[in-house]
Amino acid sequence: MAIFGRILALLAIVAMLAALPMTTLAQGEPPHVLMGTATLNGSPPPVGAGITAHAGGKEVGSTTVRAGGSFRIDVE
Repeated sequence: MAIFGRILALLAIVAMLAALPMTTLAQGEPPHVLMGTATLNGSPPPVGAGITAHAGGKEVGSTTVRAGGSFRIDVE
């Protein structure tokens, strides 16, 4: 009889756990990062010049040039 009681208790616990609502936690996909050095006719463009990234015919990000022609664009 003791085994039957343990099995019954185990089944009761499993049934209670199955009745709990299930939740899913998800995080958004991180942005893509484009980094590099821009040149204009072989020289770095002026600081503050605009750079845009395009994908599939639409603009997906933009930034300005930093010292030395470096840039970083976060694309969502």
